[in-house]
Amino acid sequence: MTTTATLTGFKPTGHLQLGNLLGAIRPVVAAQERTRAVTDSGDTVRYEPAAGPGVANLLEILAGCAGGSPAALASGFTSYGALKRAVAEAVVATVRPVQVRFAELSRDPGYVRRVLADGAERARDITAETVHRARRALGLIA
Repeated sequence: MTTTATLTGFKPTGHLQLGNLLGAIRPVVAAQERTRAVTDSGDTVRYEPAAGPGVANLLEILAGCAGGSPAALASGFTSYGALKRAVAEAVVATVRPVQVRFAELSRDPGYVRRVLADGAERARDITAETVHRARRALGLIA
C-alpha cells in the first residue's frame, strides 16, 4: 500500500518543505509542531480520509515512517495526543540519519564542492557528443 502524507506546518494540507527534512529545524521543534498539528473534531482516532483529513494525514505519516497501514495503526491510539507524540517520534527517528549526514556535509563545504565539480565533469564527458550533434542539427555549428 502506498500512502502520500503531507508533512508541513500545522495544516493537514500543504507542501513538503525540504529544509525541514535536511535539518533546518531541530528535532525538538519538529516534535513540537507535530504535537500541535491540526486534527479533526471528535475524540476517536480513526482512519477516515474524507471525514477526518487531519487525523488521516497523521496516520499516513506514521505509516510511512514506522510501517503498517494507517487503518491498523489507528486502532493502537486512544487519543489524538498519543497519536501526535508517536508521529513526532517516528518523524524525528526517520529523518535523524539524513540530519546527521547533512550536518557532516555542512562541516566540509570543500568536499561538497569537489563532489559537485566531479559530477559536473562526468556529466559533460557523457553528454558532449550528444550536445555536439544537437548543435550541428540546429545549425549552430558547421
